[in-house]
Amino acid sequence: MTEKIFGFDQDKLCYGYDKAQWDSYLLLNVISVAITAVNFIIRAINIKLVSCIQYHTKSQETKVITVSIFVATFVNTAFLLLLGSANFSYNALSFLPLRCRYVDLTENWYLNIGPSLVSAMLINSVYIYLDFGISYGTKTLFRCLDKKCKCCSKWEGEDVDEDTGERRKYSHSKATTLAQYVQLYSGPNHLMHFKYATVLNTVYVTFMFGAALPILFPIAMFTFFNMYVCERVLLAYYYPKPPTYDDELNRLALVTTKWAPIFLICFGFWFLG
Repeated sequence: MTEKIFGFDQDKLCYGYDKAQWDSYLLLNVISVAITAVNFIIRAINIKLVSCIQYHTKSQETKVITVSIFVATFVNTAFLLLLGSANFSYNALSFLPLRCRYVDLTENWYLNIGPSLVSAMLINSVYIYLDFGISYGTKTLFRCLDKKCKCCSKWEGEDVDEDTGERRKYSHSKATTLAQYVQLYSGPNHLMHFKYATVLNTVYVTFMFGAALPILFPIAMFTFFNMYVCERVLLAYYYPKPPTYDDELNRLALVTTKWAPIFLICFGFWFLG
């Protein structure tokens, strides 16, 4: 016989609690993965659209792509997550049609929305490895198809020249030009713009929510460490030699970063007050 707790069936009570906890955990992870996936889509769309403008210099195009990706991903990561759960019915912004659950940063906000943001930033901290894995896997697949699926065997063969009698090597590659062969078997181009955008997005999200979620600061440090290590190795052994850039992109990143403490002051005042 099922034991009663305050008049409720114990099995049903525990089942309802477990189901609610599991649904909350699943929703938290879905939101975190969705933020990362949308950021990836935003990155691809911005690179494609800005490239179609055809700027006169590569540096100018890279700057525009960096700013557009940073602004779009920052809004998607920080503001949409904050506004998507806000309720403005009881403040001066009541004219905005936002009637969600939280009128302020309550305890439930820290339990439900905060972990989603932390999980998204954790995924962002190791995303550079995921991006390399996707890039390397795609390259390997196309190379394997080019070799007629002879990935695990020696892709070069030998035959004998009928005129000279010398042994010569030949490739199983289906590339008809040297440019096609180099493009397929060299590493991908180094996309500096979205790396800068990732750094800026990490800085601004961390400063914006750092007062409420201090764990974002070590996560940001972990992100920068991973980017430093991965970029050092890939630039030396994987990417082809990138074009020569001027210092405009670096100066743009420094000028943009110096405004991040304002977000810490403004939102920190709200969080702590």
